[in-house]
Amino acid sequence: MPAKIALLRANGLAAKPLVVMASPPTITMNATPNANSSVVQANYDSKYTATDPLFTYVGGVVATQASSGPPGAFWARGAGSNYGTGNGYQGTGAVYFQTSDADVDLSFVAQNNIQCAYRISIDLLDGNGLRATALQPRTDIQALADFSGHRVKIANGSVAPRRYRVEFENFLYFAGVDVAGTITKYDPAGPKILVIGDSHVAGTGASSNLLGMAQRLKEALGVHNVLAQGQGGTGYLTTSIAGTETMRARIPNEITPRAPDLIIDLAAFNDQTPTPAALQAEVTAHLNAIAVALPGTPYIKVASPRRGISTGAGFTPTQARADAVKAAVQADSRYGRLVFFVDSWAADWEHGTGRVGATTGDGNADTWVGTDNVHRTDTGHNGWQMQMGPAIRSALGIPEAPAISIPATNLKAVYSTTRLSTWTGSCIRVQRASDSAQMDVGFAGNIVDRAAADSFAAGSALTIAKVYDQSGNGLDLVQTTDANRPIFSPLNEWAGIRPITFDTWPQSAVAKWLDTPVLAGLNRQAISVYMMMVDHCPNQQNLIWEGFSDTGFATSNSFLLGSGGGLGANFGSLIFNTYFPRSHLQTITTVCGGSNVRARFDGVERTFATGAISSSAIQGMRFGKSSLNNQYNSQNDVFCIAIYAQADAAAANLVVENALNASFNPDRAGNTTWTYRLVEDGNSLMSGVGAASLQSAGWQGGFGRGPQGDVRAWEYYNMGLPGQTLATADTNRARVLGLFDATKSKNVIHIIDPTNDIGVITYTSTADAQTGNAISAQNLYNNYFLPYVQAAQAAGFTKIVTSTVLSRTNFGVGTGNFRGDCRNYYNSLLIAGAAANGYVVADVGAISQLQNTADLTYFLSDGIHLTTAGYALVEAVRKPLEIA
Repeated sequence: MPAKIALLRANGLAAKPLVVMASPPTITMNATPNANSSVVQANYDSKYTATDPLFTYVGGVVATQASSGPPGAFWARGAGSNYGTGNGYQGTGAVYFQTSDADVDLSFVAQNNIQCAYRISIDLLDGNGLRATALQPRTDIQALADFSGHRVKIANGSVAPRRYRVEFENFLYFAGVDVAGTITKYDPAGPKILVIGDSHVAGTGASSNLLGMAQRLKEALGVHNVLAQGQGGTGYLTTSIAGTETMRARIPNEITPRAPDLIIDLAAFNDQTPTPAALQAEVTAHLNAIAVALPGTPYIKVASPRRGISTGAGFTPTQARADAVKAAVQADSRYGRLVFFVDSWAADWEHGTGRVGATTGDGNADTWVGTDNVHRTDTGHNGWQMQMGPAIRSALGIPEAPAISIPATNLKAVYSTTRLSTWTGSCIRVQRASDSAQMDVGFAGNIVDRAAADSFAAGSALTIAKVYDQSGNGLDLVQTTDANRPIFSPLNEWAGIRPITFDTWPQSAVAKWLDTPVLAGLNRQAISVYMMMVDHCPNQQNLIWEGFSDTGFATSNSFLLGSGGGLGANFGSLIFNTYFPRSHLQTITTVCGGSNVRARFDGVERTFATGAISSSAIQGMRFGKSSLNNQYNSQNDVFCIAIYAQADAAAANLVVENALNASFNPDRAGNTTWTYRLVEDGNSLMSGVGAASLQSAGWQGGFGRGPQGDVRAWEYYNMGLPGQTLATADTNRARVLGLFDATKSKNVIHIIDPTNDIGVITYTSTADAQTGNAISAQNLYNNYFLPYVQAAQAAGFTKIVTSTVLSRTNFGVGTGNFRGDCRNYYNSLLIAGAAANGYVVADVGAISQLQNTADLTYFLSDGIHLTTAGYALVEAVRKPLEIA
């Protein structure tokens, strides 16, 4: 396989729509010159100028150049072509950097009053990537004279590490950044994709070039580095605007220097004068020149838009010329290996005879084609990128998630955010928080339509009121109480598929769950339940499902299966702490038959003899909440539930499990051979209690998130257990150390801190807290932590990481209970002993924002657990040490 094809397949190019920030910072144009730095302010001056190596430019080669303004001032702009006086530059650019400052000033240079919009996206380091502020329109800058300075203040309101992407249109040049503190390098990495063509590639017709079909491929393919090289009026043989060049002539200056990993060609719309034979010959010559200039680079030719009649030129793209281009591509010797053709005409991406202002009602051209009958509207550009994404993945051999295809015999119910192959109805019904309005959400292809849901949400949170049964039996899951509905959030997506999220922490006052209606035909001795899910906290009991032998869901008749820490059947009689599922998307299968309960975690079989299981009927089922004990509520992302009225054998289990993996987790084969393993032992702060949408520190760091995470090579076990102490963890360390895997080149363990040990002791003095008490800092370190370290080393772990103890409410220093003195002394011992004892310390206890436990930005009201923002700060310190 060619190396660059392998690179693109490994990346996956999974769609990642850009989500607008729910609470964006305040952005002020032409704000008062920044007082954050010592730089003497002028319009162009910045503490960090455009030439600073701490900036990462993507979207092509972005050249800095001296301005015509004050001496020593520089700016940067996107790479493209300067051609023809007045036609100018048709490439957009983007710059990336990171800073923790609350306020950030950007400096721009506006060359003229067109094509000078910009957009700021911010990554809060919460594992969810960049979120966008509103596109800042051209009208903000059009009043500025050519080459005038333009300053923008971003006021975030708090100090926290953030990553920034600033995208700017053709004639808006980036000049630098001012902050009170410092900026650091942020390189988003990933494959480099060059899109070349005419004004469609440039984004003409869209309200901003940043919304053009080529630029929006960043969303369709989930990548950062997309360079849109658009020359209006050009083609393979056509240059209808003075100074423009044909496609082959553009190779030396626009393609070769960029060294892309993939070239996408959208040309030929303007080639309506040459004969089909001449056009075919030139496309052949162009491809041959590409093969010489960039051997080994994949090339995808996408058939250009076919709708549009130019009033001035009087042409319509013809089938004969489209066929000539296709024939040239398919005749290339590299076709099917490095050269590919996407036939947008045959697929009928764009159809109808209308346009905006002259609609005919016979196709999408009514909204896709602009009033000039040539260029695409915002809707049209977006429609093209949505079509191109799947087509490009298909050409490169990257499979789209197929519909679910599972055996139909005795299939009782199916609830899934990927479509069952026989189902034609809706997926879920959502309710938005802003006004309690509800809407049914269907599928986009085979995947729940996230875009439709987010458009309906309009920035508000969504919960799930109903999940439709796709088996056709009408057994829909429902929740009629607003507060008890599971959530539907982009924060929990896996490779672009959004789950049903049960985010109920142990002992939460408000649980989230869904109930079935009465289920006739199920009994306790013959039922198989298949779930595709992420178990965020596998070290604590986590409800998988509950069955009831009465229609009233009475607690006394409950039948429960729990995942974390093992499995409990006929709850109260047996709990098995023998197996821990990894914190990844996986199949969890439970089968009840006769006197045995069988459980399969990602295909690994566990059989538990339970004694006689009652044969009474199961009248109803519940997912998400335990009716028996709120310690066992769910912290799961559920993607699919399939219920069979039969006790399937292992071979039948495998059939269904393989089908679910094919639809939800196509790279599972790679994930079963992870290169590294990370095991994080801990307490409720490790499991992430308090984080919205289950956004624990590890999840925010990308662990367990599969192809959309930047640590996809790491197999991940989050062993956080609420209430666990260091002493207890050391006593029970064997079950955690048993997760060592000799087949991994790295085995990293994170050892728990003693916050819960300290939190229940009332020390009598500073000395008692430091060294005197049985639970003093010295004894915690010597008697529990160091033995755990030594045992981990003996087990074979290649790296041992631990964290300092965070501040906590009611941790008195020098007075009261003296718990703060114990914490401080333990932290000092931990840091001092690291090198000598072979472990490394993530000093999260020193994070400045986490000193004030009353700060509700980072702490819950209990002053112990963290918010999502607090966990993000912890992970920013911890993750680099774990994976280094």
